[in-house]
Amino acid sequence: METTYYIETLKQKLEQSIAPQKISIRSSEFLSGVIFGSIHESISSSTLQRFFGLVSNRSQISDRSLDTICRFLGYENWNSFCTDEEVNSLKKNEKVVTDNMGLMLFEMALKHHNFNTVIDYIRLLRRGNEKQTLSEVDKMLANVFKRDNIAKEELLSRLKDLRGIKKLLPNIFLN
Repeated sequence: METTYYIETLKQKLEQSIAPQKISIRSSEFLSGVIFGSIHESISSSTLQRFFGLVSNRSQISDRSLDTICRFLGYENWNSFCTDEEVNSLKKNEKVVTDNMGLMLFEMALKHHNFNTVIDYIRLLRRGNEKQTLSEVDKMLANVFKRDNIAKEELLSRLKDLRGIKKLLPNIFLN
């Protein structure tokens, strides 16, 4: 998923944390104080104003600032927030996303070695009997296994325990 999706989601969650107030220049000063009072980490009101687009500035928000916002919202850091959102997107209503977006999420989880998400996605696909998407996942995994031994070893050991998986994902067991 693109970073802009995660940024927008983070903005929504941060805005919800101070509801019913709307984000404004004045509330960004208040929010800066609330964040410091809550987690004893500072983030300036001007950074929050840039983050919410209240002032024009071309600079991106720093990873440190993203980590601070995420910790305030209860996440370990920016990466854990993104991973959590990724998992939530894959599992939304226990329905699997089988379109291109679902495959992009799967690919991202695979790339970042988020193997629990990869396994969950395959289980959901299998349960929903999504044969076309399973075929695409099989091809994607086979390609990744050719160049990523860590993913290959970890996932093959976990996938072997899933009943009928060799029939559903035959290409990954060829090598």
